[in-house]
Amino acid sequence: MNPEPLLHRNVNAYLVTGPPGSGKSTLLARFLEQARLSHRCVGFVTYEIREAGSRTGFKAVTTDGQERLIAAVDLMIDAAYPPTTPTIGRYRVDVDAISDLSAWVTRECDNAEVVIVDEIGAMQCLSARFCAAIAELLDSPILFVGSITQRPHTFADDIKRRSDVRLMDLTLSTPDQIVGELLVTPEGRDD
Repeated sequence: MNPEPLLHRNVNAYLVTGPPGSGKSTLLARFLEQARLSHRCVGFVTYEIREAGSRTGFKAVTTDGQERLIAAVDLMIDAAYPPTTPTIGRYRVDVDAISDLSAWVTRECDNAEVVIVDEIGAMQCLSARFCAAIAELLDSPILFVGSITQRPHTFADDIKRRSDVRLMDLTLSTPDQIVGELLVTPEGRDD
């Protein structure tokens, strides 16, 4: 793949897409590790929680080291997670945790050069606050780097159609190619 310059006029968001398990979160974690050496980054990367080799949930880790459980197969049904807690597949989703994460990102991004959000997917979009925060961030001048579901989803599909968003398909490129493209500095963008 001969990548065109990544950070250029009229593109403010770079979103990695690919099937579940293709390495989107790993790629964003690698990008964040390198980008934060020279740029103020704010956001979160989502990691699988595994027990005995089986995926049992997901946690988000923020750029300042906070961890939040956002979904799990065994969220206890009690006052905090009543039987009406939304589910995606076999995972019960903590919508409040996702809302809190998105509120934290929007509060912290005032001095940021790069916002990282992993992932814009069905689970995260159960939070109206998350969707509002993503729309606000995409309309801001801050460079947005994240991942987005490959599966059909109304909110995600609307984002994918935006003229200021560049999709990077992990099934068509290697993670090294994409990380290399993303590491072009924000100062390299045409304004």
